Amino acid sequence: MEKFDRLTGFVFLILSLGICLESVRLSLGILHRPGPGFVSFIAGVAMGVLSLVLMIRNISQEGTRTLWTPEANKKGVGTIIGLLLGYALLLDLLGFLATAILFFLFTSRFVAHLSWRNSVVLAISSSVAAYLIFQVWLKTQLPTGILA
Repeated sequence: MEKFDRLTGFVFLILSLGICLESVRLSLGILHRPGPGFVSFIAGVAMGVLSLVLMIRNISQEGTRTLWTPEANKKGVGTIIGLLLGYALLLDLLGFLATAILFFLFTSRFVAHLSWRNSVVLAISSSVAAYLIFQVWLKTQLPTGILA
């Protein structure tokens, strides 16, 4: 497994470098006026950092590891995959804000097992923060859905 993790980290590191290079080619713009490659560049940097963390963590740990440990939350992983699929299917219909609220609500309630009150607070605050960052500050076009 360690060899597989190192290979995976290396492949994603090369992929992230390609994403960053192409993003720069598209133009990053400046912080107050981001260009078309800004968001993909940030995503490429994040993916590169996570790839390095995977590789370094793998080198520093000894022993064999398995993909699914007995204490792994397999039901939670399946729930997240289903919620992401639902998010993708509902995004154009309901719009960004409503879909994000639903995604965060169900993720925090059924995966993180927060109370309904905390789940609602987290869902609304996270979604509004994301909306303010992307729609208001970065001026990206987010789907408005039928609620607009």
